[in-house]
Amino acid sequence: MGQDKGLVDLRGDPMVSYVIDAMLGLVDEIVISVAKGQSPRYDEYAEIGFEIVEDGTPGIGPLEGMRCALKVARGEYVLVSPCDTPFLKPAICQMLLSKANGRDGAVPMIKDKFEPVHGAFKKTVAAKAFEATLKTGKRKPSDAYGKLDIAFVEESSLRGIDPILESFWNLNTPEDLKLAEAKVGEIQRAEDDRNP
Repeated sequence: MGQDKGLVDLRGDPMVSYVIDAMLGLVDEIVISVAKGQSPRYDEYAEIGFEIVEDGTPGIGPLEGMRCALKVARGEYVLVSPCDTPFLKPAICQMLLSKANGRDGAVPMIKDKFEPVHGAFKKTVAAKAFEATLKTGKRKPSDAYGKLDIAFVEESSLRGIDPILESFWNLNTPEDLKLAEAKVGEIQRAEDDRNP
């Protein structure tokens, strides 16, 4: 995208707002993880009470962001999603939280591959595992899963809630953004039709 994806405008709202909306009714707090030096760009979210946390070390990737977010989160479990998934379904979030309960976490699997930046994790255990993994020089969230008791949520279960897996559609290009704008427009028109 050539810019901070969380703040990319999607039909009048920053992309991160869509993910926040999906989580709001399910969580007690929102922590937004951003690259080092980017927190001032998220001041409007800090002003409404969301915690903004910067990566401790720049250039490492999502595992560093997840580690930093878990360190400041207050809850026992932390729900994680990337900022560029505007069609994230609250029911998918609820399923991940439910599957994580009593374990170290829950992660979705699609086509036998992890969805690397989606999941729900037990804060204390996962933060230690993420930190230990980074110390070995590994940077992928999945590199830490061997240190955790993770429930892997199969594709068939995910499709039972989200048949076309829109929750995991990452917007990575201007073309993706155009498609998402059209989809958001369709959703808004359908809502307008239901509530004239």
